[in-house]
Amino acid sequence: MTGKNLKKNRNRLVIIYLFTIIAIISAGLLIYFALKDNLKKAKTNELQSIGQLKESQIYDWLSERFSDAKNIQNNPFLIRALKKYCSSKDPILRAEISNYFDNIRYSNNYAGIYLIDSLGERSITSAPTSLEIPIYSSEFVKNRINDSEIRMNDIHRAHNTKRTHLDIFIPVASSDKSCLIVLDVDPFAYLYPMINKAPYETETMEFAVAKRSGDKVLFLNELRHKKGSALHSSLPLTKKNNPTVKGVLRGVNGIIEGVDYRNKNVIIDFRSIRETDWFLITKQDNDEIFADLHL
Repeated sequence: MTGKNLKKNRNRLVIIYLFTIIAIISAGLLIYFALKDNLKKAKTNELQSIGQLKESQIYDWLSERFSDAKNIQNNPFLIRALKKYCSSKDPILRAEISNYFDNIRYSNNYAGIYLIDSLGERSITSAPTSLEIPIYSSEFVKNRINDSEIRMNDIHRAHNTKRTHLDIFIPVASSDKSCLIVLDVDPFAYLYPMINKAPYETETMEFAVAKRSGDKVLFLNELRHKKGSALHSSLPLTKKNNPTVKGVLRGVNGIIEGVDYRNKNVIIDFRSIRETDWFLITKQDNDEIFADLHL
């Protein structure tokens, strides 16, 4: 075989080798992207399932609080006693009602339960002595009484206390003197831990409850990666590339991808919480989602 033929054969082998390498790399990339796509779909479905379950848990918790209020409002013996006490301030009735409030507070884990007259004065208080109790103006109390419906305000800090809480108001209207029952809820006792609990061990999965507040998105709960964030942490609506802001502006349930407040690429399940103006964000970092692919 001549040198010329050897060179041709060598060139053919090099070409075959290169095509083989390219074919192997192409096949590997196809497999890699197929695996990545399948993993992304599986994780997306998982986040949606977790988000749906978490939304149901929050909705059920809120419904239970309203159910407690309804049970109080529909208790004819208690309402009769309350109407009589609001007019007479009978000390025996006061002791009986206070004992009833204590039982409800202990059994349903309320921070406090108060009976407030139309002047905004607390006439009965069931609460630990260390609890910072909100002050309610007479105008506010009268509006709640005249409203006649059970109402829940948002998670907030009262002007006279730094304590994060929410209230449920139960009006007790009377032809003589009316009053208002307040169920004081500490979200740190059950709601926040329930929101933040992941279904399995995970380094980055995070749950956030947020709402639109003026020109920003306000986080109502404690964020996993940002302590002290409840009612303190927010995002301006101008950050339209942020996935949470996108979800709030769009107002539609669904999957959103983007960069979160930690500058991490994430996948988010975004959904509204029924009968509220709250939104639930269930998210996980891409680094953790695709860790098995060694990205």
